[in-house]
Amino acid sequence: MVTATGGHHELALACDIAIASEDARFTHPGYCYISPPGSIVLFMHTMGVRKVKEMMLTGTPLNAQEALDCGLINRMVPLDKFEEEVDKVAQTIAQQPFDAIVIGKANFERPWTSWG
Repeated sequence: MVTATGGHHELALACDIAIASEDARFTHPGYCYISPPGSIVLFMHTMGVRKVKEMMLTGTPLNAQEALDCGLINRMVPLDKFEEEVDKVAQTIAQQPFDAIVIGKANFERPWTSWG
């Protein structure tokens, strides 16, 4: 089993595309005390306020299916297919026009960075 705890859980938020194995778990002990305020806002935007509050108040981890259902990850794959899936996605991205990716990412990031 692979468990993303604390800051590793926040890494999933930083990913443009997050892929996890079926046995992955995501947890954040002490969630409300140690997370930077901005990451809590991103969690609420990504996963929904109720799910974030549930995790914060109960410390209950998410399994991979729950992480997929609430939008923390994009894809869930069997552990033995994980690297193959990551390579497939990376190759697909690499085949796209570079300028389109740069401009597209900038357009997605602009609202987040303008929050001040």
